[in-house]
Amino acid sequence: MHYIYFPDKDSWFPCNIKYFYKSRNKHDCLSPTCRECEKAKSNNYNNTHKEQRQINRKDYYDKHGEKEREDMKIWKSKNKDKVFEYAKKFQKENPDKISQYSKNRQNKNHKINTKEWIACKDYFKNENGEWCCAYCGALWKDHYMRYAGEIIKSDLHKEHVDHLGNNDLSNCVPSCQSCNSSKHTYILEYWYNENHPNFTQERLDKINKWIEEDWKLYYIEKKPRAKYGSKKNKVTLGQ
Repeated sequence: MHYIYFPDKDSWFPCNIKYFYKSRNKHDCLSPTCRECEKAKSNNYNNTHKEQRQINRKDYYDKHGEKEREDMKIWKSKNKDKVFEYAKKFQKENPDKISQYSKNRQNKNHKINTKEWIACKDYFKNENGEWCCAYCGALWKDHYMRYAGEIIKSDLHKEHVDHLGNNDLSNCVPSCQSCNSSKHTYILEYWYNENHPNFTQERLDKINKWIEEDWKLYYIEKKPRAKYGSKKNKVTLGQ
């Protein structure tokens, strides 16, 4: 077995895949730098090029996303046992991550009442007066989703325009399931632009106008909950 000496680490590393990645250009060769250095280099690049990586990821999924989703569906349908075992193992070994994910999802739920939600959907009605997705124009009456293995009719999603923004009406637009999943955590301008298959400048202007000012016309100020003292602290008249 061959060994390579690294002066900066003052140590020898055996030439195998335990300490070196395979070369990207030649599959029968190893990378000239060790795994630790490759990881450090990759982490440094990711931290200094976050926005560019997000743009590159969007461009990649615009070109190959549909094929990858179809391939994944086919693989999952053929390997249901593997998927179930992996999910069960992950939940058992990572209870903290599961708990944190649940807390994060609770924090991402919109805190708007029924009247506000109806007003929001009314604002984004199409020219025929029908509720529709603010991004692609998909009609509410045609909106279905898979739940518990069945296809059921579903309301539009309360979509966060800014993923890290507020959970009130100022950051909420109606969205179909497809757009809700596709946008994910992307910044609006990176995801919804001329490269989007259903993009229109009119829809984008309407979304921006809503989140900048028009939501205020339909916001209902929440009344603070009344605080009631315990029965022990109540004093009856005449005492």
